[in-house]
Amino acid sequence: MRLDHYLGLIGDSKPEDWRVIPRPTFRHHVARSADDKGEEVSVEVDEHRVAMSFAPNIRITLAYGLVSESSYRIDPKHKFGLLNARTEFADCFYDNVLVHRETVVRVARQRCVLPEVADWTTSPIKVPRRKARFAKLIHVLAGPLSDFDEYFKEAGMVEVEAPWP
Repeated sequence: MRLDHYLGLIGDSKPEDWRVIPRPTFRHHVARSADDKGEEVSVEVDEHRVAMSFAPNIRITLAYGLVSESSYRIDPKHKFGLLNARTEFADCFYDNVLVHRETVVRVARQRCVLPEVADWTTSPIKVPRRKARFAKLIHVLAGPLSDFDEYFKEAGMVEVEAPWP
């Protein structure tokens, strides 16, 4: 299966096509910290918040919620620039093999999951349609109970026909 076809299946899916499975997801990330002498001082284990299986084809799975950057900076001129934001991974698997990793942003003190964009200062912020739909799917399935479309619009984002990834 080609990656664009795979991502198209996900982007065109509906929330009811997915089965959400909360922690433990058994997809652990281990981060070791060392001091200046190279000796291990700590080990942190993290995992995705949820796993999701695609009911029409269970070979397709997603895992979401592994923190990428806990203090993500959005340009201070942007409406969400002064509010707490973080980035998290949305990992896409096929037959249990990681085939794509998308970074999404939880904005406005974690109130909404939005697509990560390169420049938060442009107006409007153009987001490829599939990327926007992917972020919305993650938001609806595993994000906070807020209105994605409202935050997407408030962020100055608009969907455009453009290739993704």
